[in-house]
Amino acid sequence: MRIRLAELHEAAIVHDVMVRAFREYAAFANPSSALRETVDDVRASMVRGGALLAFSGDGPDGRAVGSVRFHAESELELLRLAVLPELRGSGVGSALVAHVETIARERGYAAVRVYARSQQPDNRPWWLARGYEVDGHSERYGIADLRTHMLKPMR
Repeated sequence: MRIRLAELHEAAIVHDVMVRAFREYAAFANPSSALRETVDDVRASMVRGGALLAFSGDGPDGRAVGSVRFHAESELELLRLAVLPELRGSGVGSALVAHVETIARERGYAAVRVYARSQQPDNRPWWLARGYEVDGHSERYGIADLRTHMLKPMR
């Protein structure tokens, strides 16, 4: 597997991986807003920070199997971590998060922030296992803790 920064002209690839990874969540009563994003939305998000792509297979890059975006806020905000369903549990997501954390340290951020969705039961435990700590919740769609605010200090 190879991970590298995505370039703006690759926003369609970042978008495609995200949509394929999030497609199963369309069945939720309150589906992720990721499924409503366009390539232009992804490109605008990338301008606010950046994106990473994970590749597997042959060739200079191979097949895109994962993506993540990040925004330059007071902490580095990680969002839209996406791994193709058939590769979940293979370490792609962990590797993408580790790369974002390296970027945060290199750029001098004190922490990485993520928002975990409570509708996905394995979501919060996955982040906790990677050293993220719960520091709040927010309401969305009338669900009091739909978003769990999580933070990991970069030491």
